[in-house]
Amino acid sequence: MVEKIKLQDLLFEEYLKIECNVRNAIQNQWQVSQLEDILGIELTKLGNLVYENHKAQKELQNMAFQ
Repeated sequence: MVEKIKLQDLLFEEYLKIECNVRNAIQNQWQVSQLEDILGIELTKLGNLVYENHKAQKELQNMAFQ
């Protein structure tokens, strides 16, 4: 669980960097909001995929050592 929280923190830090760049580059608030929503959804998917893949790898390693 701790690993998932660390991963979420890392992804959120990246999200904030991208959001700042988007806000500076795009003046249309509606477009910024749309991009924020899309980015948030995609980062959540990415976080889950990375975590699940990492979790699966660890489980396989544990099974191999038993």
